[in-house]
Amino acid sequence: TAMAAARAGSRVLVIDADLGRPALTRLMLRALAPVRGLTDVVAKAIPLSRATANFAVSDSVHLDVLGRGTQHVNFADFFHSTGAGELLETARADYDLVLIDAPPVLQEAYTSTLMGYADGVIVVVPHGSRTALLEEEVQRLGLIGTPAAGYVYNRAPLRSEAARYKSP
Repeated sequence: TAMAAARAGSRVLVIDADLGRPALTRLMLRALAPVRGLTDVVAKAIPLSRATANFAVSDSVHLDVLGRGTQHVNFADFFHSTGAGELLETARADYDLVLIDAPPVLQEAYTSTLMGYADGVIVVVPHGSRTALLEEEVQRLGLIGTPAAGYVYNRAPLRSEAARYKSP
């Protein structure tokens, strides 16, 4: 989604807000060690403009990535802080699209707080997910007041593997 928006000419920021498992930072920035990012900006150690890393989608298309950061934080309180709200308002003003990678809403309590800042949520649905779990997640989004903008079906089996799942 971020890459498509960047190719269409939008100024895009992708934030790795999975504080316990910053996989997006590793994937996009190839960073094994912590890099300056989200927690550093909220702690007011550096401004947003100095904490983002440029990610090349192609030779002429780029987007910004805000990694998890280097500061140790209390996950439960982090997104309740004034600094977190200020960061997200600055990002909203500076970019056309801000995408935030967060843990599932039922996995981490702070995800509900973070979703309160969002205009919408794209739910990632891994192959084989239980329907009851997805219904509970959508119900939680309703309680938060943030609409589900859609979903991404993830980890689908390859066609050769899919044949094993067909009934006779």
